[in-house]
Amino acid sequence: DVYKRQVHDLHQDELVTFTIVAGDFMDLEAGHISMASPIGRGLLGGKQGEEVAIELPVGERKFKIVELSTLPQQLGK
Repeated sequence: DVYKRQVHDLHQDELVTFTIVAGDFMDLEAGHISMASPIGRGLLGGKQGEEVAIELPVGERKFKIVELSTLPQQLGK
């Protein structure tokens, strides 16, 4: 499965889009992140409009989920 999350990075004050994929389908050059990564795990459970705090090696980062979609939604199914 492929999940897209557009988030507002509250630390950097910028919009970022993450494409969260299973490790077998990762393409780092396309900006994919793994479902097993801290950001992937933190964003998968979040809902649109929700703020999530994710603990990273560099410290806690907060994101507000602006938009989310799955691959079928992205394909219009």
